[in-house]
Amino acid sequence: SYQEIFYRLCRDLVFLTYLQSERKKSVLPTTDYIFFLSSLIFSVWCHASFSLYIIGPFLNHTEERPFPGHTKYPLDEDKYYWFIVSHQSICTFTVSAITAAVDALFVMLVHHICAKFAVLGYNLEKIGEDLSESPSAQDELETYKKIVNCVKKHKEAIGFADSMESAFSIPTFINLTMNMIVMSTSGFMLANVHSIPNLVKYIGLSVTLTVHLFFMSWPAQEMMDHSAEICEFAYFASWYRTSQRSKNLLKFLMMRSQVPCKLTTGKLYVMSLENFCAVLKTSMSYFTVLKSLRD
Repeated sequence: SYQEIFYRLCRDLVFLTYLQSERKKSVLPTTDYIFFLSSLIFSVWCHASFSLYIIGPFLNHTEERPFPGHTKYPLDEDKYYWFIVSHQSICTFTVSAITAAVDALFVMLVHHICAKFAVLGYNLEKIGEDLSESPSAQDELETYKKIVNCVKKHKEAIGFADSMESAFSIPTFINLTMNMIVMSTSGFMLANVHSIPNLVKYIGLSVTLTVHLFFMSWPAQEMMDHSAEICEFAYFASWYRTSQRSKNLLKFLMMRSQVPCKLTTGKLYVMSLENFCAVLKTSMSYFTVLKSLRD
């Protein structure tokens, strides 16, 4: 549930405040910047494309006063023209703001999961490096406790990813379905428009939907990659210096990390860059079918 997600997030943020290692604090500096910059660019682009959708009809110089959207109002459209235009503009920008905010939240939560896996990988790399060739029983016990803590952190990260999966599965399924429908129809409209304003409007809409789909698929791909890398971090640790029970515990952790964490839409579609390309291909196929029916 969303309540569980935000509870986990707040608890993790409090814990990260007390991190001693500067390496852990800056474990994902470049990715932090990239995710922040991509969120900002998408938000600006989203508002810009919706702005084109609103002002596009006004660029069409005709005697009839146009509206941003084709909607029937139980009012005199000539008398209440500016009221209708204002209402449609406010609704459009509201949808734009909500879309940008929800997507930014989605990216932030997925990036937080990536950070948890990255910190876990850093801890795993340090396992056994301070042990001598003949470690004492106390040193082996301390190393075992560190591995147990890594297993717990791994379980927490997987639990966070599972909570994200259950909370966003249905909304992202609806979002993906609507994206494919609108992308196909907007491509069809784009192939049949003959005016520059409408051409600009549909190009902006098509590009925005494509960027939006990429914006949802890319963080999910990053989460898959970070969760799968845990096995490599454990493998490159100094596990050969640890005790047998520590090695056995690491084996179980490596076996679990062989199955990467995934985000799906309706338990049917795995969000990834590979499937992002497949969706674009499917949308183009639907567009081709619509165009052939029109011809």
